[in-house]
Amino acid sequence: MNIEAKLVKMVELVTGMAVDVNEGAFSKGLFSNLTWAQFIYLDTIGKLNNPTISQVANTLNVARPTVTNTVNSLVSGGFVEKVQTSEDKRIHNIRVTKKGMKIIAAHNQVHRSLAKDLIAPLTAEEVSQLVTLFEKILANYYKTKDEQ
Repeated sequence: MNIEAKLVKMVELVTGMAVDVNEGAFSKGLFSNLTWAQFIYLDTIGKLNNPTISQVANTLNVARPTVTNTVNSLVSGGFVEKVQTSEDKRIHNIRVTKKGMKIIAAHNQVHRSLAKDLIAPLTAEEVSQLVTLFEKILANYYKTKDEQ
């Protein structure tokens, strides 16, 4: 097997690990009331820190009505709340509730767990090398993505 074929197989396996961990989390417990798409919105809202519908739509590159519908379902589930701005009563900021914060924290723990699994067989020097290589790969990926 050539190096490219090995890399493709490794990407498939690591992607599979991530899917397994996420599917396990979303099939039970805190996550069971959310779809993956709803979680992406919840996580984005948390990262944007009380954004408007327009800010979420711009960040996710989706239409405002789509965001409105998903946010309304998150409001119904108690994961976020809409707060009217004092400057313009027509505009609402979306705030993550305590329930939503628990979901985000649990998902962050899933990421930490996956990271621990990835580095478990490595020495400290290999972990350092892996981090350096990932930084280089991701910097190139996002630079290339931004240029498109």
